[in-house]
Amino acid sequence: MRVSYDWLRTYASALPPPRELAERLTMGGSAVEAVEEIPGDTCFEIEITSNRADCLCHLGLAREAAALTGGAFALPEITFEEDTTPVGQLAAVDVPASDLCPRYTARVIEDVRIAPSPPWLARRIEAMGLRPVNNVVDVTNFVLFECGQPLHAFDLDRLEGRHIIVRRAEPKETITAIDGTTHELTPDRLVIADERRPVAVAGVMGGLDSEVADTTTRILLESAEFDRVSIRTTSRALNLLSDSSYRFERGIDPLGVGWGSRRAIQLIQQVAGGRIAQGVIDVNFQAHEEPVVALRLSRIPLVLGIDVPRGRVIEILERLDFGVEGGGPDVLRVHVPSFRPDVTREVDLIEEVARLHGYDRVPTRSAMTIHLGRVGTRDRMAVTVRERLTGAGLFEAATFSMLSEEESALFPVWTSGAPVTVDDERRGLENRLRTSLLPSLLKARRTNQDRANVDADLFELAPVYLPKADEPLPDEPVHLGIVATGSFRRIKGFVEEVLDALGVTAEVACEPFENAFFEPGAGARFVVNGCPVGYAGEVSRSALGAVGLKRPALAAELDLDALTPLVGLRVTVQDLPVYPAVHRDLNVVVDAATPWADVRRVVNQAGDPLLRRLVFRETYTGEHVAAGRKSVVFSMEFRADDHTLTHDEADAAQTRILNALQRDLSAALRQ
Repeated sequence: MRVSYDWLRTYASALPPPRELAERLTMGGSAVEAVEEIPGDTCFEIEITSNRADCLCHLGLAREAAALTGGAFALPEITFEEDTTPVGQLAAVDVPASDLCPRYTARVIEDVRIAPSPPWLARRIEAMGLRPVNNVVDVTNFVLFECGQPLHAFDLDRLEGRHIIVRRAEPKETITAIDGTTHELTPDRLVIADERRPVAVAGVMGGLDSEVADTTTRILLESAEFDRVSIRTTSRALNLLSDSSYRFERGIDPLGVGWGSRRAIQLIQQVAGGRIAQGVIDVNFQAHEEPVVALRLSRIPLVLGIDVPRGRVIEILERLDFGVEGGGPDVLRVHVPSFRPDVTREVDLIEEVARLHGYDRVPTRSAMTIHLGRVGTRDRMAVTVRERLTGAGLFEAATFSMLSEEESALFPVWTSGAPVTVDDERRGLENRLRTSLLPSLLKARRTNQDRANVDADLFELAPVYLPKADEPLPDEPVHLGIVATGSFRRIKGFVEEVLDALGVTAEVACEPFENAFFEPGAGARFVVNGCPVGYAGEVSRSALGAVGLKRPALAAELDLDALTPLVGLRVTVQDLPVYPAVHRDLNVVVDAATPWADVRRVVNQAGDPLLRRLVFRETYTGEHVAAGRKSVVFSMEFRADDHTLTHDEADAAQTRILNALQRDLSAALRQ
C-alpha cells in the first residue's frame, strides 16, 4: 500500500523523520519496502499482511506509528449541518440479498457544485498515485485511503425511481462499468440496482450510467458492508480489480461504515457545498459487541521468553485502542476493537505486546544444540520407494484423503467395515476417509487425461484409514498406490521392483485374484505367509467409467506397514564381476496351474551357487502343448567368482535345475 508521510502527520503527532519511521514500522510488522521522495512529501510502499486490513488506510497506520513511537493519535472531528428534509423523502433502499450485504447506508446531499478539487485534496489523491477527477469523487477516494471504508457516490437523478435495490443479478443481465468495460452478470453476482437496471457491481466498481458528472446536483452516497467471499469471486470472475474490492475482500471495520459515511458527507459539503438531507438510511444495522479476550500475564514469559511488566502490557494495548480492565492479579480482560478482527486468542494479544515492546528485546541463543537421530525404517522405506519408482519414470502424486460414497466403494479390499465419515458440510458429498489409494489416483489420472496428458504414470505414498470395531479412530497404515499404462507384466514389474528395492526377505507369492475392480482373469494378490500385502491388475471397464477414464489403466497397491518387518535395507557392495557369464534359456512344460513363483523357487534352490540371475520371459498354451499344461520360458545367468565358467559347468548346473523341476513340478523340457 502507498502511504503519505505528510498525511500520517495529520493524525499522529511527534512522528520521527521518514527514514526512521520506516524503520519503526518495519520492526513493528508493517514492512516498508520503498521510500520515495515527492515534491513536498515522502511516500512509503508498505507490505500489509492479509490479516491486518485495519492498516490499509492512513488512520490505521497512523495509529500504529503513534503506538510505536510514543506519539499521540487522534481521529479527525466530524461536524456538518443537516437540512430539514428527511432523507427518506428523497431516496429509498431495499436489500433483498441481506446475506451478501450485512449493512447498507445511504445519505443524500442536494445542490452540490461539481468542480475540480481544491489543492489540498488534489495533492492527497495524487500522492496515492491517482488522477483527481472532481471534488465529489475525490472525496470518496480520500475517505477510502483515510479510514479504509469504500464509498460510492451516485447521481441521484440518474437512479430510476430514486430507489436503490441491493440484489443478485438476473441471468444475462449486463452492466457497463465506469472504466468503460461491459460485463455479463450471473445470479451469483451481487449488484446495486435501481428500479430498471444494475447501476454498480457491489463492492467492486460503479456503473457508467449513474456516475457523478459535471451536471450532477444531487448525490446519493453509499457506504456499506459486503460479504468478503462474494466480492472476491465477483472481482476475479469479471476481472475488475479496484481499491474498494481489495479492502472488502480482506474485511472492513463494521463501525467504519457509519464513520466513513459521516466523514465523506462532511467533506463533500466542505468542497462542493450543498444541503445534507436529514438522517441516514441504514438497512440491517446491528450494534457491534466488542469481543473480550482474557490475557494471562504469566503466559507472556512462557511464549516470549521475557517478562513484560503489567503496566507496560496495559500501556501497549491501550495505545493500540484495546480496552483493558483487570480480571485478577494475573489476568487482564481485553476488549478487542471492531477494526481488529484478527485478534481472537490470548496468543494474538501476546503478539501485539511483543510487536510494540520490541522483538529486539527478545533474547536469542548464540548457539544451537543439534541432536543426531536415526532415520526410522518407515522413512527409509519411503525414500527407497520414491527413488526406485521415479527412476522407473513414474511421477509422485499427492491426492485428497476424502472420497464420495461411490468412489470409496470401488476397491474395498483392505477392510470389511464401512469407511469413516466426516460430519462437515464443507466437504459436500466427499465425506468418507479413503480405505484405498487407488480411487484417488485414478481421479488424478482423469485430471491429467482432461488436460491431454492421457498416459500419466503415477504413484503415491500416503496413509489410508481402516475402521476399527467399537473404536472411533481408524488404523492409519501407510500404503503405496500405483496407476500406469501397459500390460499386467508392467504393473507387476513395478511391484517386484519395490519389493526388490526394499530387500524383502520373505517369499512373496503372487496369486490370482478376482474382484470387480479388476478385469476378469487380470487381477493378482501378493501374499506373505498367507496374509495379503498387496494387489495388482488391469482396472475393469466399470471402475474406469466410474471415475471418467477413457483409456485402459493398470493399478497396484501395497501395504508398506505390513511389509516393514520383512524389509532389509542394509546397503551391501561387492566387486564388479571379473569373469564372464554364461547365459542359457530354458523352455519347460509344467501343469497349467503351476505359478511362476513355484518355478522360480525350484530353479533358485537347484542352481545355487553358480546361478546369479533368473528372468521370466513368457508363457504359452495352445498348439503343440498338451491340454492342462503350459510352456514357461525363462533365462538364466551363470557365473563363478574365481574363474571363467566352462560350458561343462554351466551344463551341469542346468541339468541340476532340470532334474529339480522334473522332480518337484513334473516339468519336461519342451522339444
